[in-house]
Amino acid sequence: EHPLSHTLWLGRALPRVWLSDGERLRVSGAATAYGRISFEVASDLSMSGALHANVTLPLDWASDGAGARRAPTGGLRLRLRHPAKTAIQHVTVGGAPWTAFDPAAETVDFAAAELA
Repeated sequence: EHPLSHTLWLGRALPRVWLSDGERLRVSGAATAYGRISFEVASDLSMSGALHANVTLPLDWASDGAGARRAPTGGLRLRLRHPAKTAIQHVTVGGAPWTAFDPAAETVDFAAAELA
């Protein structure tokens, strides 16, 4: 978590080589101040040229109807560092195009309101 923005980072310092073609990284039940999170990144660079990520968030990040939530107020950032330093060109989330990504920072970004 970034101490000033309260953004939860996933993969922030992940070495590029760990995402070489055919590699798979899995983190299961990682403890955070906001609950346990799991994520997986699979590299399919030779076939599709893509990195595929799946993030599982705690159920209590959703609003309880009264507005109470445990999600980080600064949102979530997933950093995907391409082994060849190729910039992110497009992102899909749940099969739909996603525009909240930063090619220079190599991140896919989710505002707190989008985590509900």
